[in-house]
Amino acid sequence: MDTSQIRSQIPASENNIYLNTGWEGPSPLGVVKAVHDQIVFENEVGPTTPPVIERGRILEEDTREALGSMVNASPDELLLTQNTTHGLNIVLNGIDWQPGDEIIILDIEYPSVMVLALHLRETYGVSLRTVKISPTSSHASILSQIETAITNKTKLIFASHVHYLNGLRMPEKEICDLAHRLGVEVLYDGAQGLVHVDLDLKGMGVDYYSMPSQKWLLGPDGIGALYIKESNISKLRPHFVSSRAAKSWDILGNYEIDTDSIGKFRLTTTSAPLKAGFKEAIRFVQNELGGVPKIERTTRDLASRMKTKLSSVPNLTLHSPLEGPEATSLVTFSIEGKTAGDIVGELWNQKRIVCRAIQPLNGVRLSLHIFNTEEDINQTVAAISSL
Repeated sequence: MDTSQIRSQIPASENNIYLNTGWEGPSPLGVVKAVHDQIVFENEVGPTTPPVIERGRILEEDTREALGSMVNASPDELLLTQNTTHGLNIVLNGIDWQPGDEIIILDIEYPSVMVLALHLRETYGVSLRTVKISPTSSHASILSQIETAITNKTKLIFASHVHYLNGLRMPEKEICDLAHRLGVEVLYDGAQGLVHVDLDLKGMGVDYYSMPSQKWLLGPDGIGALYIKESNISKLRPHFVSSRAAKSWDILGNYEIDTDSIGKFRLTTTSAPLKAGFKEAIRFVQNELGGVPKIERTTRDLASRMKTKLSSVPNLTLHSPLEGPEATSLVTFSIEGKTAGDIVGELWNQKRIVCRAIQPLNGVRLSLHIFNTEEDINQTVAAISSL
């Protein structure tokens, strides 16, 4: 598909200048249809009939298999979840924490990372070691600071793969290599990772990776996935359980825990229509958009051009890495004397430009996806200049 064909499949990209995929991406028509068709099928055939139950089972398997192929992971290492935070909770509450265990986090983290880490401190007595870094730190600097923070009590490094503030990308494999050399595990919040960057979870060596459907994948809300390295599945304990947590049980009280299967974390009723949308979003990205490597190349180039043009706007400060392995397709800026919320409102009111305020930086964040165009960039820069 060329860009005009892509945009014809994503109505929001034609009705607005949509630069907010980092919050939530606009779904293509095929994803909406897949969700709708599954709802209609269940309603017409009957939600508990054998054909509906069987299709739901196949959707579960097909979605995990398609995602596994996209991110280089076994389907048996993938669990479908409600969202990224759901997956993070499964891991963080499943680890056997002991008082005095340490977690390393970064001071620029998204609230879902910061608050979950603080919750562990309050609930399990875990100690937090917070690494202070600049939003434009180099990979070498990040690695050096994390290595300095690790002690013999460090159990986990918990970080965003790509940071929501400004798109700063972590040296993902190098952090995993460093951590494993020192006996530490790594959990990445992949809210900004899936499809934004080309993921190779096995090659990365990460222990745990949680990701959503609704952002860069352009899938539906209310579904995501968690990757757990096969060797780690048996170590995690389910915090919320259903009958799937038992390998066997009876009314006499006999009970054998399922320790080895990722299915022990599955609850009961889940949404087959959302799985249908998730599966279709993966197909659309892989088959219609040309795959994740192409998307990453295209969006990084768009972001680079956006940054180049914004750099000439008076009184504007860019907060995102300009180039190199730290840079991604998120562009954050601020304007002297103006609040980010006001800028976001004015851009919408003037030109129907959709973007997000990032309060810690008093910044405005622009997300460049493959459906964006040079004209989107030019109109956005012109609107920002007029402020």
